[in-house]
Amino acid sequence: MPSMEMLLTWVVRVDAVFLGAHLEAYIKLLPTTQTLRLCHRFGIGENVHIHRLPTELVAHIEGYLIKEESRPTEAERFLSNYCFTGECDPVHHHSKEQLLRLPSHYLPGREDSARQQPRDTVIPLTPEDRHALKEYMADDYPEND
Repeated sequence: MPSMEMLLTWVVRVDAVFLGAHLEAYIKLLPTTQTLRLCHRFGIGENVHIHRLPTELVAHIEGYLIKEESRPTEAERFLSNYCFTGECDPVHHHSKEQLLRLPSHYLPGREDSARQQPRDTVIPLTPEDRHALKEYMADDYPEND
């Protein structure tokens, strides 16, 4: 039966990478946070001082634990977001050494990259291809000095 009630709905845009990282951290830290809460609530003994802490402070401790555990690295965040949105290239899934061994028909901007090649056909990299690949990877794999 229809209702005449007016409802207010909130919609918040969430980054899938951060949501996934926080959910994984929450699941991983669930035993730790439960232990912390139980010790805070029912701690008994001479050297158990956690039950004297305010509840807000225990909540801050839990927040710091989750924040530290859910902090993905920049590379993971970049790669996960690109893969999630479908914008990734094969270049983003390999190390520098693996990329230099890739067949040249996988390189972006190559004329024969759109053409279907048999899986056992390997086109050797020319020096120009290697130079183009190194320039293409310069932003993703900065050199460590």
